[in-house]
Amino acid sequence: MTLSTVVNLVTAATLLAGLVFGVVQLRQFRKVREREAALELLRSFQSPQTARALRRVFEVPSGLSGEEIEDALADDMDLVYSLMTTWESVGILVFRGEASIEEIDLLYEVTKQVEGHTICALGDAAAWPIQGLIRHFRDEIEHRIVSRRVSGAAQAAE
Repeated sequence: MTLSTVVNLVTAATLLAGLVFGVVQLRQFRKVREREAALELLRSFQSPQTARALRRVFEVPSGLSGEEIEDALADDMDLVYSLMTTWESVGILVFRGEASIEEIDLLYEVTKQVEGHTICALGDAAAWPIQGLIRHFRDEIEHRIVSRRVSGAAQAAE
């Protein structure tokens, strides 16, 4: 084997190792970025604005018309709309196993409280996908959360 052949083999191995390393780094970066986004969304539920929106929704009596609900919520309508548009994102987090098991119960209870206290049927309908997901697939959701944590712990140990 000549020196140039050895150099070519070392160069090829180095390039291959660099490519594999780059792919692994990109995958890890994407997972970290997804996790950070999920945590940021969950942190948004701990904001004063979310607490205020939930409090305002809970205070609205059942059986009001859309106009009466708008009048009752007045300037807080933007907060309530923001809360309602977040439900779908939270449902995705639950489905992907990036929420805790305790958060499933809390999320279900909050969606039950919101139901019937919104301006129109679309507001109620915003909570239904999450309720249905939890009601029909709770075992699968819990399994995903546990398996995600176990695989995440195993990857962290490596």
